[in-house]
Formats: sequence, structure tokens, C-alpha cells
Amino acid sequence: MTLRPTLFSRFAVHAAFSASFAGAALLAACGPSPDPQNPSGVSSATPSAAPTVAPTAEPTASTTASAAANSPPPAPTSKFIAVSTLPAPTKLFAVDGRLMLALDEAAEIKPTGKWGIQLGFVDGDKAEFDTRYVLEGFHSVVEMRGSWPGTIQVLATGDTGRTGIAEQYVIDNKGLQAKSARVGNYYAGVAQVGGSLVALENPSMPFSPPKVVTISGAALSYKITPHDPKKCEYQKSAVVFSAFGGTGKGTLIGVGDSCSGAPSVETWTASGSPSTIADLSSFGIESNGAAIVTGPGDKAWIVSNKILEFDGSNWKVLPNPADKESVVEAASDSSGKLWALASSGSVYTFSSGTWQNETLPSGVKGVHIAVSKDGTVWVSTQSALLRTKRDKDGEGLRVEAKDSAPVKRKRAFTPGGPRCTSNVVVLYAFTKVTPDDYDFPLTRKALKGHGEFSKLKFVVTKDNGQKYFTAMGGDFASSEKLRAHIEKEVQGAKPTIVCTEPEVVREVKINLTTGDVIK
Repeated sequence: MTLRPTLFSRFAVHAAFSASFAGAALLAACGPSPDPQNPSGVSSATPSAAPTVAPTAEPTASTTASAAANSPPPAPTSKFIAVSTLPAPTKLFAVDGRLMLALDEAAEIKPTGKWGIQLGFVDGDKAEFDTRYVLEGFHSVVEMRGSWPGTIQVLATGDTGRTGIAEQYVIDNKGLQAKSARVGNYYAGVAQVGGSLVALENPSMPFSPPKVVTISGAALSYKITPHDPKKCEYQKSAVVFSAFGGTGKGTLIGVGDSCSGAPSVETWTASGSPSTIADLSSFGIESNGAAIVTGPGDKAWIVSNKILEFDGSNWKVLPNPADKESVVEAASDSSGKLWALASSGSVYTFSSGTWQNETLPSGVKGVHIAVSKDGTVWVSTQSALLRTKRDKDGEGLRVEAKDSAPVKRKRAFTPGGPRCTSNVVVLYAFTKVTPDDYDFPLTRKALKGHGEFSKLKFVVTKDNGQKYFTAMGGDFASSEKLRAHIEKEVQGAKPTIVCTEPEVVREVKINLTTGDVIK
């Protein structure tokens, strides 16, 4: 499957850090308490028996025709049924032998008292969340791969408050275990190459090169094309990657921007072989927020504002599913059929050159989608888990009307840079005990007497419940100057620049002459 984490999910968890802070970012506080008798919003109630009524005269042909003309059309049937409730919007990962789950947002895990991202799985048709599977704190789950029973690899991006942590965990019969954590990095995606799982590890800032790392299996080696110092002032690779994946055959694919800002793709056919770079500008695709979908054989797709299909050698653009409908997430079955989740929350399939709308029960909207190895298609909504129907299935659970609003998909995390039009300097991440009206005295002290930063706007931003103190509104040069100044003047500070458009909670107006807050 593909995910676009939250806007800060790649290092402040998405988002982002997704796909942001990823992120490919996360909710620290719960909303109003749901109905304790029906917390999920999904009902298993069955319709009551129809009331007894007195017999009426046999209808004539004319009255029957009139009634038919005035009656509403029958509701379209669906290939999906609702099989389980979900406590919140949930990411889906189809590993061999099991469907794994990860909540989109951090929350308190009862009855443990822990706070973080809850992981789980589907047993039969029921979603189960194991209290042993908790990523405490802010994280964004990037991918889960492996098999069950056996070992499942979990890749996530954590958050120090100012920069990302590329994290690797495993789930086995002992529970969840941490394997590695590399501060200052985040994962752009993973790919399966034979028995090896590899991932692209990006730096949180573009001043050091990305690298392909082996997560499990035999170690593989891939060389990323370095930058041309005459063309690239900041970045250290020819392509700054925003997404990474591969084909079923093992060809690796990295998507991003070249030194000139052109959307580009770098591909590797085998470990140790030289890569090739192709310019995708003619397709009109945006690399920021892109995701890679793995297909059978040497087939794959890039999903962004447009969809590009790869046949192992060439790329071609596919039409979008419908007018004003872009694909935000997709997965492929073994036949090569593409199952796509659109920006509206509708589900489509693409086969033999055409799209078909796959109606969901009660008109609900999807949040995430995955396809199991056996061909079962899974869709999560805001409070329910759906799957494609099987023989002898009943009616399934009834999904309430409140489940009809789709969850907005955020763009993947992208490091700031000279070509970004919305560079944001992340200065400080709120903790669970940071007051909402905190005025950042150490940062204000460091800014005292530095009027050169007057064009920057200092604001508190929010991403899935996590708040940040940031500076925005400047070009990359002024943003980088502020980042370096705060890192030097505030002990322990490691600010990061990201390219994003965050939600602004409030402005913190600072008198740069005195360092005081302007009331």
C-alpha cells in the first residue's frame, strides 16, 4: 500500500513530522467523549420487523406504474461490508498472513496510561489493538512488512521536538521491540527485493546525502547519484527524494526533485548496478506528496496529483478517476488491478484502461486502503473496517451517517530549500506539559537585537494535535540564517526547515529590539 504521511509526519508525528512532521505528525488530546454505549459509531443492530398493517385493495396497473415512477431509485449495491469497529482513523498494512493496523493519531492507551501510537491487527474480521504494541510519544508509522506468524518489521519516524528520528521496530511473539533509531533522519519508503527489505533514509535537512539501507535479509548495496556542485548549492544528491518504493520484481524507484526543480525519478534494476534518472516534467506531476505503489512483475505506479504507470522501462500518465478527483492512496492486487482511494474518500478500480467507482456501504468515505495477498481489499473509514465480500457473508455492520466525511490527506514531508515557496523553521515542539500560552523566553532572548529577522512571522502551528513554535514567511536564505542563529544561541536547539503550509494556531509577536512579547 502507499501512504502519504502528515505534513510534519516524517519527524514530528504521519504527516509529517505523511506524507510531513512525512511524512511522511499526531493528536495529543481527545475530543468530546463518545457515547459509551456506542463509542465507535458503527452499529451491529439489525432492522426491526415491519409493523403489521391492514390489507389494501389489489393495485391496478396504473397505480403500480405511478408508484414506480415516484419511488426513489434503489441504493447501489456494494462489494464491501463493514466487519469491525475502529476507535479512530486507522492505517492498514497487508503483511503476509495478517492485516496490521496503526492508528493515525497519538492518544492515551487505556488501561495502561501510556500515550502514543497504538498498533494492532485483524483477527478473523475483528480489529484488535494489543497493549504491547504501542509507540510511546509522537511517531508516524511509515510501513509494516513481513509475515505472521513470524517477524513483522515496523518503520516509523519519531520526533525530538526539532528533528526526525528514523526508527525501526519488530513485532513477534514477544511483542514490540525497538531495533534502531537514527536522529536527524526519516524514512521516505521501503521496497522488497527478493528476501531483503530495503528503505530510503533521508536527512531531515538536505545538507547530507540520502542512502538506501537494508532493514532485513541479505545486505544489498545501491549507489545514489551524487549532486553536481556546480548546479546544487545545498542538496547532496542529484534528486531530493520525497517517495521511495519498487516493483514486485525488485526494481527500486525514488521520486523527487532535481537540482533544477524538475520532478524526477531515479531507478535501480539490481544491487550494485548503476541507476538511471529520468525527467518527469512533461507529465505535469508533482513530486511533493508522491507515493509509490508496487505492482506485480516489474510494474509500479507513482501516485500524486497525477498517476504515472511504470512497465519496467517506460512511464505513461493515466487519467484521474473522475473530474476533480485525485488519488491519495492506492494498492494493487496480484492481477495488476489498481485499487485507488480518491480525495473524496471514494474507492475506484483501474483495469483495462478504465476507472470504475466501487460503491462503499451507506455512502461512507474511505480513509486508508490495502490489498491482502489473497485478494481481499480492506478499507478503513473514520470508525469502521470494511472488506470485500466473500461467499456466505451476511449483511455486516451498519455504518452510521456520521462516518460519511472523509479525512483530509496531508502531503508528505519535504525538506526546505531554495525552490520552496513556503519554508517553515521548526524551532520548538510542545510537550504534554507545555502551556498553550507559552511565550518561548530562550528564543526571544536569542532574537533580541536582531532586526534582520523582522520579515519572518513567529507562529504556533499544529499538526494532528501536536503543536510547534515556528517561523515562516521568509525565503530559504533568511530561514537558514535563523536556523543557524537559534542553533548557536539556544543550548540544545536543533531547528529544522521544512517545506509545508501548516495550520496556524496563533501568532507570537516579538519586539526584536527588546525581545519582549508584543501584547
